[in-house]
Amino acid sequence: MEQKEIQRLSLLQFKTKLNELPIDDLHVFFNQNVGVVKRFVPDIATSLLNQPFIIDEMRIMVITQGSVQAVVNLLPITLNAGDLTFVDKQSTFILLDHSSDIMGQGFTMNDGLLSLALGGSLPPSIDGHLRNFHISLDQSELDIVTRFINLLYDTIHENNYSSNVFLNLAASLCWWVDCIYTTHGQGESNIQSHEQEVFGQFISLVNAHAMQEHNLSFYANRLCLSPRYLGTLIGKASGRGAKEWIDEALTTAIKVDLRHTSKPLKQIAMDMQFPNMSFFSKFFKRMTGMTPIEYRRQNVLAKQE
Repeated sequence: MEQKEIQRLSLLQFKTKLNELPIDDLHVFFNQNVGVVKRFVPDIATSLLNQPFIIDEMRIMVITQGSVQAVVNLLPITLNAGDLTFVDKQSTFILLDHSSDIMGQGFTMNDGLLSLALGGSLPPSIDGHLRNFHISLDQSELDIVTRFINLLYDTIHENNYSSNVFLNLAASLCWWVDCIYTTHGQGESNIQSHEQEVFGQFISLVNAHAMQEHNLSFYANRLCLSPRYLGTLIGKASGRGAKEWIDEALTTAIKVDLRHTSKPLKQIAMDMQFPNMSFFSKFFKRMTGMTPIEYRRQNVLAKQE
């Protein structure tokens, strides 16, 4: 298997990818400042498969049909029809798989234009302290977000296009996402906001260091908290233990190497700072139920089918 180096995916780089697809009418708009996807089709998803990216701008995406499996900031995520996801700028993203009927919509904007649209005051859920989140929308909420994105797409294609109209629509969409985030119980109280802020900082550290730092004490020291208190905050914010997040991020990083590179197992174990192959294999089997070699063989066979 050929190792794939992580690539940057800016707005213009994504536009170039789209232009290479053999589709006449994609219903997308991209320039160096903004992107609107009115109709995300399977061919777009397929063009992104199994390539790790760093995305330069924030993304708001909604799945209207089908499902996708991805890794965002080293954490696995499954999105189904009706799910909305926010991914912050400078996040890592790998699209692992998608259903054959995948459809969706999306919106993205660079920092400068986003700040202009929002008057310099970003909604709390997308102000940068959360790396990503996803929400399952009900039908009425899904209808609203699709209307927002359709309006953004149609507005930017009007002959008498008004940048003020477009920017205000973009700001309204961002505030609507923030409102839905709060409505779904993810930002209700000051205590929870503090916990969520710590959680965001913790996840950012995990994204950056999980492959080398496996112990909770490292992250607690970086956040100037005791391991016990950090564990309490992470548990309240996410419903999962802090060590679970570290172990899952580490497992996902190992899976990426096993599935998408030809690195020897010994090299992966060394890169991930395991003291020896025995510790590496025992950890991976405890997390997945398979040894590293079994996981690699299974995924090689899956690709050949």
